[in-house]
Amino acid sequence: MGGPMDPTKENTMTLRTIATPLTIGSFIVVCLTGIFMLCGIRGLSGPVHEVTSILFVVGSILHIAINWKPTLNHLKKPLGATLAIAFTLISLAALLPVGGKGQNPKQVFGQAGEVILDQNLQGAAGITKQSEQELLGKLSQAGFNAIDAKATLRDIAKANGKSALETLAAILPAKASGSH
Repeated sequence: MGGPMDPTKENTMTLRTIATPLTIGSFIVVCLTGIFMLCGIRGLSGPVHEVTSILFVVGSILHIAINWKPTLNHLKKPLGATLAIAFTLISLAALLPVGGKGQNPKQVFGQAGEVILDQNLQGAAGITKQSEQELLGKLSQAGFNAIDAKATLRDIAKANGKSALETLAAILPAKASGSH
């Protein structure tokens, strides 16, 4: 046992040759895309981050399986155990609902945007606590030329060849009233 023809040794080397580059490569991509998203650089960062994180988990599981005894030795030490517990708690905290009743904040804000886009200028003015004239001025400044005050903001965007997001960005106040 343990000689050059030992099949378990051969399997371990095969797993190691897969696990190590998979873990290193996916770690680099997950770190960089995470930093991109943190800095507001979107593009494909989110989807690439999510898919690559699965590869990172697979590589990490293989790495731990190959290095099981050294992993256990690390976890027996106070620093290893403390870090393992801390990262487990951080991961569990990420599952906690934010924004009340378990709703995803991005989804809530997206729904709010949809409500505003389905309003005409009078409705949008009431929601954003601005006058219709202020909204007209902001839209004109943002390059909206065809503005029908009775049309929804979504329709105004289409009539001007603009996206719904551009329309919202043009009319929303720089700082919501009452905020600090």
